[in-house]
Amino acid sequence: MAVANARSLLLAFAACCIPAVASSNPTAFHVYEVSVDAALTQLSVRACFADGLPDQLRADHTIAARATTEMRLKLNGRPVSFAPRGNVANFRRPSDDGCIEWDTDLDEIAGLDRMTSGYRAGESLLLDPRSWLWRPWRMSANRDIEIRFTLPPGVSVSVPWQAVDGAHPASRFRFGQGPFDWPALMAIGRLQHDRIDVPGATLRLSMVDGPAKGNLDTAARWLKPAGLAVASLDGRFPRRTPQVLVVPLDGGRDAAPWAQVNRGGGAAAHFFMNSRADWSVFADDWIAAHELAHMSLPFVRRSDAWLSEGFASYYQNILRARIGLLGERQAWQKLHDGFRRGEKNTAGGTLREVTRSRQQRAWMMRIYWTGAAIALLADVELRERTNGEWSLDKVIAGLQECCLDEPRAWTARELFAEFDRLSNTDVFATLHEQTVHSRHFPAVRDLYERLGIRVDDQDRITLDDSAGLARLRQQIVTAPETKEAALSAASE
Repeated sequence: MAVANARSLLLAFAACCIPAVASSNPTAFHVYEVSVDAALTQLSVRACFADGLPDQLRADHTIAARATTEMRLKLNGRPVSFAPRGNVANFRRPSDDGCIEWDTDLDEIAGLDRMTSGYRAGESLLLDPRSWLWRPWRMSANRDIEIRFTLPPGVSVSVPWQAVDGAHPASRFRFGQGPFDWPALMAIGRLQHDRIDVPGATLRLSMVDGPAKGNLDTAARWLKPAGLAVASLDGRFPRRTPQVLVVPLDGGRDAAPWAQVNRGGGAAAHFFMNSRADWSVFADDWIAAHELAHMSLPFVRRSDAWLSEGFASYYQNILRARIGLLGERQAWQKLHDGFRRGEKNTAGGTLREVTRSRQQRAWMMRIYWTGAAIALLADVELRERTNGEWSLDKVIAGLQECCLDEPRAWTARELFAEFDRLSNTDVFATLHEQTVHSRHFPAVRDLYERLGIRVDDQDRITLDDSAGLARLRQQIVTAPETKEAALSAASE
């Protein structure tokens, strides 16, 4: 025990009292020069490496080897061509100049499954960068890739990577140190661009020119309130310059018949936008707030999707109420309606089992709204137990300060443990054990009475401000004054 205590004291002294030594190895860049032809049929890369050509390059998508038509390098002054084997290219001898070139057949990529490789939309091409990008097998912390695009007149790109100079649109980007094998989406072609400024961030909006013709101003007008809503969680948007890519569609019932958030290369939201919808459809939309709310949390494993989808479902209503897009009663009515859908589809196993089975509609209703119910229970208990010092907002903000950009996938148990550590409670661990192994929908109706939420026989709610937790209920849908000021300035 004495040895252990002495070791602890030495470690504590080292952590607090010995100055950190600055790294003697500043970041060096591997430079990838990327060009495309005017018809967007071939993409060519010249990659030069800071430490000379590595022994091995790797592609993180299976289509890359199939779409790469030729690799070239110089050995002893002579050009040598070869083809990679699978998703790995091995080099027995270094090239003369530390560089390698390759060509990628974009028609080959676009001709495969659109959701896992790429597809054409009007005069543009959307594709996963992993389908053409070959990278060093390992990169140290002081190495990065700078990607420089040389494009035909009128052609631009939208990528999730960060622009070197912060411009939008830009042509030079830093790849970063995130997980290389996570999905991403880029667009290249005749794009329209705009910037949506919200507190703490700029959303880099880009619109593809097909398959339908969309209105960029309408897209910006639709997405900005969603960005403001998500910023109201902590007074600032959780990501500084996320990619927002919009593909107009010719029809559908909702503002966005389909949307998703990707994490590869940086936070990015991808929306298929209904170009025929009236403005009233966009004004009443919840999908944009839901998708952007995902950026408030790190990547959660699909086996625990009830957490990521549930928390986004909770906040899509709560945060819209905070900036006036919904009234208080409307927000609670929408949450109640969601809980009812979750209750009706609660069958067939525990929450953990159903989440992993991924049966379409029942899966969505059960996990989305069970997760939202868990978010509500946690939010109320945190506020009540700590007399308002802590809330779900605050633990998520704390997570953003410490861990949002960690390049890994979290389990629900790990994320909840971090929430408990931040708030110095066991609220989340207890809820996790009570809910993930349960075959029943969480008991939110037991909370209604205390919050002052009354439900009639038509499932319509009224609010009772004399209830014991009525003030807490009101606080949940109200942004604190400091956040309101920031949001008001950003919305002008």
